[in-house]
Amino acid sequence: FDMFKCLAGCNGADSVAQRAPDEATSGNGSGEVEAFAEAFRAAVRTTSRSPDRECIVICYSREALGQSGAGHFSPVGGYHEESDS
Repeated sequence: FDMFKCLAGCNGADSVAQRAPDEATSGNGSGEVEAFAEAFRAAVRTTSRSPDRECIVICYSREALGQSGAGHFSPVGGYHEESDS
């Protein structure tokens, strides 16, 4: 994750790195995870509507999805508000 941000900067990208809160340590009912999810949705909406050359790239654990491998980087192509997907 940190290396990806560094490489993006070395190639001229202005990048911002944000980490999702750990659900296991954020505490039940703290609202931290939901607040992050809402901020993420807002960022995707803003970026997908922007006329500038912006993108969002996420890094996620393939293991958590039952897939082989470990970490994976993927661009976010859009957001459908009605289905929250």
